[in-house]
Amino acid sequence: MNAEYFLVTTSQAETWPDAKIPVVFLGEWCCKTSERIEWERHGSVVCPYHWDDREKLYHDYAGVAIARVTYRSRARA
Repeated sequence: MNAEYFLVTTSQAETWPDAKIPVVFLGEWCCKTSERIEWERHGSVVCPYHWDDREKLYHDYAGVAIARVTYRSRARA
C-alpha cells in the first residue's frame, strides 16, 4: 500500500497539513506535549533519533574526527 505522508520538521502546528493527511515527524522536537491531541489526530509517526544508538554516535564521531585531521593536514600542505 502506497500512502503519502507529510514530513513535519517543526513544532509549529500552523505549518502542519489538515488532520486528514498522515504525517511523519522528523523528531521528538516536532511534537509539543501541549499539542498532543492535534498530532495524534494525524495518525503520526515519529522518526527515531539516529544518535540514540550510542554505537552509531561513537562511530560517526570517530569518522568526523578522522576527516578533520585529514582536512587540516591537507590544508597545511
